[in-house]
Amino acid sequence: MKTLIALLFFVCIPSLAQDLSLPLQVLLSDRSVGSLLAHEHNNRIDLSQLGNRNYAELSQNGSGNLIALLQDGDNQQVTITQQGQGNRVAALQIGQGHQLSIDQIGNDNLAYLGQFGVGNKLEIQQLGDANLVDVGVFSPQPMDSALSIKQTGNMQDLIIGIY
Repeated sequence: MKTLIALLFFVCIPSLAQDLSLPLQVLLSDRSVGSLLAHEHNNRIDLSQLGNRNYAELSQNGSGNLIALLQDGDNQQVTITQQGQGNRVAALQIGQGHQLSIDQIGNDNLAYLGQFGVGNKLEIQQLGDANLVDVGVFSPQPMDSALSIKQTGNMQDLIIGIY
């Protein structure tokens, strides 16, 4: 039964999210939840959650935006908001207790994020156009505080690796 539900989710939800402005809340595994909201057209959300007690709140307003998110582990939280056109997020969380918040307000912003280990916290804001952030965090111990990045303006690139 779970396989059928997962198949329906991955086949139907992206096409619905592309064509309609409707909020979707889905139970992805025994205890993981995704809340998806896509406005306008040609937006796409690809969400995969493995594990328990994972939460994703993903919102798109504009056109041509993409969110690709994989959470593998337990107790992970993600909030992603995209407003504008052509924004892209590719995020991967593997481990336990990660938190991720991304706001992209503008056009053609790119965010590539990976969190591995235990208890990592990232906060990303991209305000403007054509900004790039590429962050990889590999930590076996929980971080004491969140890594917070704010890009304001246009055409700024930032690459960070924390090991």
